[in-house]
Amino acid sequence: MHVEKNVYDSLIGTLLNIQGKTKDGVNARLDLDEMKIREDLAPREVGRRTYLPPACYTMSRQEKISFCLCLKSVKVPQGYSSNIQSLVSMQDLKLVGLKCHDCHILMQQLLPIATSYLPSACYTMSRQEKISFCLCLKSVKVPQGYSSNIQSLVSMQDLKLVGLKSHDFHILMQQLLPMDMAR
Repeated sequence: MHVEKNVYDSLIGTLLNIQGKTKDGVNARLDLDEMKIREDLAPREVGRRTYLPPACYTMSRQEKISFCLCLKSVKVPQGYSSNIQSLVSMQDLKLVGLKCHDCHILMQQLLPIATSYLPSACYTMSRQEKISFCLCLKSVKVPQGYSSNIQSLVSMQDLKLVGLKSHDFHILMQQLLPMDMAR
């Protein structure tokens, strides 16, 4: 659960461009430029200031307001999670005071709904790329007891991972995705 909270903090910090929480900074952009990836996102010097061109996931103020209003309007059954409405700060346009379980609920169920109201300008994988990615995950050999059988979690019919536990998520993010991206 703590790994999921860390991923959540990084994701929300980057999406909402929260000062000190975002992972999309000058150093990250310089790394992309050094690796010759997405050169259009390289930092630009304008006078004495460094300007970061907006990425596809960069939200405008209006989109942040829409996103936060969507989360603020969510009602959940008692005991399901914290009162999400009280965790949304409309003044700062960020989420505050979330526990691990709240992050889990947001990542698994509420973020897909909230982000569906935003324009979809980000790059999405083609069907062929999804097939290639799923086949790669199916072919990975994970030592016994190291994780669940990742191969059994890959649904070739839906081209997605099904039934991923937090430990499997950690293994996927830390070990398998870097291997897949290197291919």
